[in-house]
Amino acid sequence: MSILPDGPIMDAPEIAAIHAMLDARQPARVLEWGAGASTLYWSQHYPDIEWVTLEHDAAWFAAVKERQPANVTLLHLPYPDYYSIEPQAIGRFSFIIVDGRERVRCLDAARHLLLPEGVALLHDSSRARYDEAVKYYNATRDLCPPNAKGKRGLRCYAQPRPPKVFGIGLPKTGTSSLNAALVHLGYNAKHYPHPQRVYGAAESLDALTDSPVIPHIEALARRYPGALFVQTVRPLDEWLASCEAHWQTRAAQPPIGFWNRRSIFGVTVYDPAIFTRVYLEYRARVTQFFAARADLRYLEIDICHGDGWGVLCPALGLSVPACEFPHINAAKKLQSA
Repeated sequence: MSILPDGPIMDAPEIAAIHAMLDARQPARVLEWGAGASTLYWSQHYPDIEWVTLEHDAAWFAAVKERQPANVTLLHLPYPDYYSIEPQAIGRFSFIIVDGRERVRCLDAARHLLLPEGVALLHDSSRARYDEAVKYYNATRDLCPPNAKGKRGLRCYAQPRPPKVFGIGLPKTGTSSLNAALVHLGYNAKHYPHPQRVYGAAESLDALTDSPVIPHIEALARRYPGALFVQTVRPLDEWLASCEAHWQTRAAQPPIGFWNRRSIFGVTVYDPAIFTRVYLEYRARVTQFFAARADLRYLEIDICHGDGWGVLCPALGLSVPACEFPHINAAKKLQSA
């Protein structure tokens, strides 16, 4: 006996609301999180639409696979791939239906996969644990309220906010350039947030870069599982020379500057032996942490040696701008020469 019900596990007003939106928007492709009877129902009623359906449960996947329509691409993705799939793997969509497990994570991931004019629909929006997904979008509206039993509900999300980006490179590795690039791409980004107010800044802004972020990598990964962590890197010898020149001309401003330098380097003045040790230990720390966390998004970029839009934009799911990648400190040196 099949585990599939006869039709979508939705109330009649919810089914009617989705029909109305599909008829009005006429998407070419629809992404559905959660395979089941709804997959068969919607693909049958809209045979001209390409349906891409993601399912983590092997039994449900097999049940739908037995009756898979020709216009459905069915993917079995165990956690964490289920909610961390990238646009390079399945493309982008103007219409997404979230009706599976880990729905908040899926709505977070949907931001990477939506086209600019796209919408994401959340079923069972009456469940309070899904309310936090509101923070990922600038526009939400309820299409169907909860039923008489206080259950079900259908909510529409649009105008996704960009996923959080945290620049976790050491100072003098291109962190200012990374921040300028993020601003150009539309992120509300802050270079060198107040070292003792990082969590407040992370909540209100789209991106943070530079050394105050470094002590909080693990905590930020817990708070923002969909974030992209970008480590700007630079060869050790070049980095040491740049740090020496910078620290000799810019004294730390007490008490915050002292506190931040000590939190990263353990000292407030340049010392090549200490800086070398910190550089090597930090690279090892970051490498080991993200290697052990396949569910997190991580990018390494060498801005100082030419990495730019072509490396950064695919990780953000954005198109490459026509302008040159910003090189902040390099530009300042040319102006003063």
